[in-house]
Amino acid sequence: MGRFAKNTIFTSGNYAIGLQATSASFRSNVAGTTNQTSLRYSTSTDKLEYYGHTANTYQTVSTVGSAKALVTKDRFPTPEGKILYVVTGLRVQESPNRRMGLFSSKNFVTKPKGGYSSARPIYDWDVGDVWKAIFDFKWDYNDAYDVMHRLGRNRQKMRIAPPTMSQAAIKDLQLGSKAWPQWFDRCVDRLDGVKTAAQFGVHACTPTRKAGETWKDCYYRECVDEAPEWIKERSVIVANTMLKRHSNVSSNPFPEVIAERTSLMLGSWKNLAKVMWNGDPFSLKTDGMLPNMEPEFFRKGSGYWGGKPTW
Repeated sequence: MGRFAKNTIFTSGNYAIGLQATSASFRSNVAGTTNQTSLRYSTSTDKLEYYGHTANTYQTVSTVGSAKALVTKDRFPTPEGKILYVVTGLRVQESPNRRMGLFSSKNFVTKPKGGYSSARPIYDWDVGDVWKAIFDFKWDYNDAYDVMHRLGRNRQKMRIAPPTMSQAAIKDLQLGSKAWPQWFDRCVDRLDGVKTAAQFGVHACTPTRKAGETWKDCYYRECVDEAPEWIKERSVIVANTMLKRHSNVSSNPFPEVIAERTSLMLGSWKNLAKVMWNGDPFSLKTDGMLPNMEPEFFRKGSGYWGGKPTW
């Protein structure tokens, strides 16, 4: 059984893909078991679609690679009255947003949505609990953590994640250039600016306020007037949106440095400048104001997300 390569570019037509499933998951006229369904690219909607045998219709593949795409009633049929659980290793120590998300759901198990519930059984573990479990139960783990430890990285700050998604990951680029020089050379060849960021740190990827310049002036100079067109367009949208939100809750001018309650991440000109300097292409920090930039925009032939990016 074959598989599609990542970022495959489809033309109009139908494609066969293998999906292991019992006849209970498919139409009543399908006997026994089957491992075939249909995948097509719709030129009318510009989306990738698969044939859902339970619904008897084509459905959009909008979250390829995420739990929502992998966990479906078609793939994991459950008896009536039973709940399908997706178990993740989320820990609230890693992020205040994760902690607030857990508090919002009022339980480490979420309410059923989309045919399943999410369970986060180690939500209260700290990093010491994780390593104790690894050694006590002799679990396998990525030996990149050993390399980071030898290079002096504090275990609280050990992360394996895409190192070019935000300015915060530049320290990982700097470590990676020493730990895996051949990998780093490939990154330098593929991505403009990686070597500069590793050499000069966060300063190379953040706005610079000139003497006597306000953060508002800095924002419009760095993120609008002197920015590439795609960053300019996104920065104007974010600034206008934040000014409107602020005016709805406060009669004070939009803050220069210290954010008010409108948004701790975006609620000042300084914060806006730092977030929008690189255009926030993955829309990680702009609270749903902007669409995600497609890989195809930056490098021809890279393909499209086909929905919300997942990693």
